[in-house]
Amino acid sequence: LVSELAKTNDEQDGLKKQLAGTLQRIRTQYRFDEGSVGKTYDSLSSDYQEADRRSKALHERVDAVRHIAEDLFREWKREANQIDDAPMRNTSLSNLERSQAHFAATSAQLAEVEKKIQPVMKQMQNHVYFLKHELNARAVGSLESKLKSMAPEIEQLIRSLEQSIGTAKEFEKDMAQKSAQG
Repeated sequence: LVSELAKTNDEQDGLKKQLAGTLQRIRTQYRFDEGSVGKTYDSLSSDYQEADRRSKALHERVDAVRHIAEDLFREWKREANQIDDAPMRNTSLSNLERSQAHFAATSAQLAEVEKKIQPVMKQMQNHVYFLKHELNARAVGSLESKLKSMAPEIEQLIRSLEQSIGTAKEFEKDMAQKSAQG
């Protein structure tokens, strides 16, 4: 579980970095004269495709983490209930409850991030399509303000990803400590 959670953090961090890079390019590199529209489209389209790939990988990781946690907690409970020594059994079940509660908070945070990803990805896709159409029509006058309007949404998603990464790392650290304790 800790290993899968670490991989999930890596996926979140990769998506965060991709979005931060996209945001930086939107703010500094995209100049909207007709000569650079094709280059701008290629860059934004590439950014979108990479962010989309990363968001799908993150979703798969989150699902894997949830399944592993469910299996781990089910096995833990079954084994704890087989312990004959009541204080040991109660301690194990108490540790299980705390770990489940901590993971539930981590899982809820991951779910929040996942809910926010698709609307932002849709916005990015909309902008890619819009830019492509603007390129085809050579009507690029309004493009800069439309792309920049996406910046606050990307910034919010980055903040959500950072918060989720922090929560998951805290859970990972807690599980590693428990594992080290035996």
